Amino acid sequence: MKTVLELIRKAGGWHPGLYFKITNESYMALVIEPPTSPALADLRPSL
Repeated sequence: MKTVLELIRKAGGWHPGLYFKITNESYMALVIEPPTSPALADLRPSL
């Protein structure tokens, strides 16, 4: 988790349009994107 947080910091911090994808050929890709569904509103970080 510390690695993911560091990647978000390097990307300029969290913002509503943040999206990035980390690929590793041996595993499934990790995709970080903002929750857009109203049902996921509780998962959005408070700004």
